[in-house]
Amino acid sequence: EERKKKEAEEAERKRQEENKAKAEAKKKRKADAAAEKKKKEEDERLAAEAEKKRQEQERAAEEERKREAEKKRQEEARLKAEEEARNTRTATFTHFCCGIQVADGTGAPKTTGGDNVTAKIEGGKTQLEPKIRDLGTGQYIISFVPPEKGHYVIHVFVDGKEIPGSPYHWERK
Repeated sequence: EERKKKEAEEAERKRQEENKAKAEAKKKRKADAAAEKKKKEEDERLAAEAEKKRQEQERAAEEERKREAEKKRQEEARLKAEEEARNTRTATFTHFCCGIQVADGTGAPKTTGGDNVTAKIEGGKTQLEPKIRDLGTGQYIISFVPPEKGHYVIHVFVDGKEIPGSPYHWERK
């Protein structure tokens, strides 16, 4: 009977050890699963951050491409406007007046007046004072009455700088 009791106690102890081992194994599996879940969540978070950063970089690169394209478009427009301005700034002399079109800093024709337009006329025996009329549209009429026949040279300035194409030559016949 003593032996049966010891065997029962030994069997109970083994059963408890097995249960304890099973519980520890279950606890370890649970901890491993939690660690794996946490690692997966961290990997997903890092992947999401990397994707967000990639999208931000892509967006920034696209914005830079757009800025560069706009800058190029503006430069092309400025060059075209300068070319047109060179053509439109050519004064047309009819008897005793000429017209000019003032452009802004980008070369685009101005649409308002108020510019500091001056002119100097060389030729003839007397100093000529030109009349400058602001049309309020970026266009100006420069006129003078030549007192005698001869060759006249007209220098046109905006803000003290001689405009492209100036001086202009005119012959009174």
